[in-house]
Amino acid sequence: MNLRCWPAPRAFDIALSSVRDPLYFRRRKPADRQWGSSKLGAAECAASHTFVQSIWNAVNYGHSGESVSPSEQYMLSNGDECMRNELDLFAQGRVNTFDWVLEAEAVGTVEPRTFVRKLACPRLYATPSDPWQQVWRRAGEWLGKRGEYGLSASPLDVWAQCDGDYSIESTSPLERWPELARSLRRGPRIRTGLVAVQTTDTGPKAYPGVTVVVETPSGGTAGALMLVQLFTRQGIGGCLATQADNDRWGIVKLIYSPCWYAADEERFFGVDWARWTEAPGDQNESKRLWCEHAALAIAQVVREFPPLCIDSVFFDEYAATDRLWLLSKRQLRHLCDVPHGQLRVELTRLAGEALPLAAFKQHWNAMAARKRVATMPEDDNFWGRLAQHFERERELDRDAPIED
Repeated sequence: MNLRCWPAPRAFDIALSSVRDPLYFRRRKPADRQWGSSKLGAAECAASHTFVQSIWNAVNYGHSGESVSPSEQYMLSNGDECMRNELDLFAQGRVNTFDWVLEAEAVGTVEPRTFVRKLACPRLYATPSDPWQQVWRRAGEWLGKRGEYGLSASPLDVWAQCDGDYSIESTSPLERWPELARSLRRGPRIRTGLVAVQTTDTGPKAYPGVTVVVETPSGGTAGALMLVQLFTRQGIGGCLATQADNDRWGIVKLIYSPCWYAADEERFFGVDWARWTEAPGDQNESKRLWCEHAALAIAQVVREFPPLCIDSVFFDEYAATDRLWLLSKRQLRHLCDVPHGQLRVELTRLAGEALPLAAFKQHWNAMAARKRVATMPEDDNFWGRLAQHFERERELDRDAPIED
């Protein structure tokens, strides 16, 4: 029964609101509760009474010209309270969420407020409480593909953007970690960065990640750039692109990197990552939301890319840290000194530590200052106003009386 298909006069609005919310008329202003007043005339009163009776007939007897499902009956009879039941929400394609989700909708009238969101990809869920690992596993069953490229040969990813346009971009065997660690420790100050090791046993503290491997007639680098452009059309930045085996393979990775998103003030996949930083626990909800949108983006990209050129699509989990720029010199030195055999354990430990919010705020303040300075020369009127100011100062000095 789709109530939005009915005509919508004033009486309909009043009747529908009163059914969804039993306290509706108690919340209205006194003038709105006067049935004979100008707010609601006698004819509208009769129409609303008839409509309310038809809805209650549908709830109680299951017919008023159309069949009413049990979930709709529950919604009509319980108002906002149905929004607090996980199964009822899930039947509507929604789940509970937090206020840092941009598309979150506040429902209910009882404090604390309840926030819900629409599922971006309902097919990835069996129950509303599925953890992100199950969501990601179903995404792999839906879109995963394994070809000639062996992902296990290069389980280590090190990516860093440093001062002075210096960067490190490497997808390599785990044995290369000492060499890459020296580059991280001796290089310029890190602005954003990620160290990730593919794994299968880190539990809820792991990071989801997807790898797309292509082989094109133009070479791996050209294929990777094509993939990056397709991801950009989906509103996805921060892809990690590289090539392997003398440019035979083009590799594009997308790894969950919330601190990276927060550092760049990106509202990636409908999340305000700057507010997310204060979320407690293992951030299961942010990972679930990321997995949904990442799976949809991958589905769209593989449809647009030539199918014969896509060799593999891996949906994996990583022991990772994306907070390199938040580490102190001592912490970074300790990470770089860790043997490659213990790197997974150390990255998992870092992922479980509380985020240093003071360092985040300091970074955002510095970024805001840089943005203000950068926008000043771009203001077309700025330099004109500055010239007028100095000209006015010169006129005042010229007209000022000369003191003896």
